[in-house]
Amino acid sequence: MVNMARRWRRWAVVTTAVVGVLAVVALNWGRIREAVNDRAASSAVSEAARSPEAAESAMDPAPVPEIGELTVTGEQSLGERSTRYRVETDLIPAEETDGGQPSVVVTLPEDYDESRDYPVLYLLAGTAEGETPAKWVDKAAVEDATADLDAIVVSVDDGSYGWYSDWTVPGDSARAWRSFHLEQVVPWVDSTFPTIDDPQSRAIAGASAGGFGAMTYAEQRPDLFGSAASFSGLLSFDAQADRELVMGEVYGLTGSAHDLFGNGERTTQADWAANDPSKHTEALKGTPVRVYTGSADDFESRLASTSETFARAAEDSGAEVTVTTYGDLNDAGAETPAGTCGEGHEWTCWSMALKDWASDLQAQFDPE
Repeated sequence: MVNMARRWRRWAVVTTAVVGVLAVVALNWGRIREAVNDRAASSAVSEAARSPEAAESAMDPAPVPEIGELTVTGEQSLGERSTRYRVETDLIPAEETDGGQPSVVVTLPEDYDESRDYPVLYLLAGTAEGETPAKWVDKAAVEDATADLDAIVVSVDDGSYGWYSDWTVPGDSARAWRSFHLEQVVPWVDSTFPTIDDPQSRAIAGASAGGFGAMTYAEQRPDLFGSAASFSGLLSFDAQADRELVMGEVYGLTGSAHDLFGNGERTTQADWAANDPSKHTEALKGTPVRVYTGSADDFESRLASTSETFARAAEDSGAEVTVTTYGDLNDAGAETPAGTCGEGHEWTCWSMALKDWASDLQAQFDPE
């Protein structure tokens, strides 16, 4: 009887423990499943980015819908000189933008005079859930950062993960972000505001993925942009980790890591090379190019490495390249319109870099 009682006690303890474990699993099943899915996604992305296959040619972007004029549906004041314009277009998925409707933010220069024409600076934000062109006003203090720049400043919408590209496999609706920006937004700005329609009077800059967009657009359209800058940009796809960064965002959006540059099932060496800004710098010959980088953490340092690769290639191609670190600016006591720059991947540093670049940019706009 004593042995029987002991066995029952042990059984009760084990049963209680098992029930407890099952209860914990049940309570945390969502997190467990999410973790398993995350590991599966990470493995799929890593495999997709590893050692791309060779190919004779790259994938072409998917056909773009007919490009019409941009339709403005509303406007909202964001500051003393900044206005957000809500727009409609068939070129991009509206549901991937803030509020389900794309926007363009225009910041007018101080003492704006409609009777004269102005240069234009285009600003491109990075990729992130909820990223919007209004972040240049809210996070980068663009009005202060460009106070000394006698130009119209335009911040464009790239959705959460548009990657400033016309996608090769867009899905059910168009993902022609490049065409939206270059074939719709730029003409709309030139027809709506008094601008100087000349590459010497049009510049482009971007932060993070926007740095990729800025350099890519400057290379693809030297007839539009006469100078360019990157703040913490991803400017080379040589390393697997950098390909994984792009593919991870694409996978999270569509379920396939190969929809941005590939055929939906693979992204080849030719596909990566065709979209790598460090491989097309010959188009920047004679172009003033500014590259800003940080080093506060591993992520920012990794991006700095891609920027250095790009800068060397651009300099070899004859571009007028200047590389500046956020540490250099801090040491020089540079102005920080949005707050202290910790020399990492942050809006405060990009605001500081924009302020620093503005004086040189004004000299490019007014060469005489």
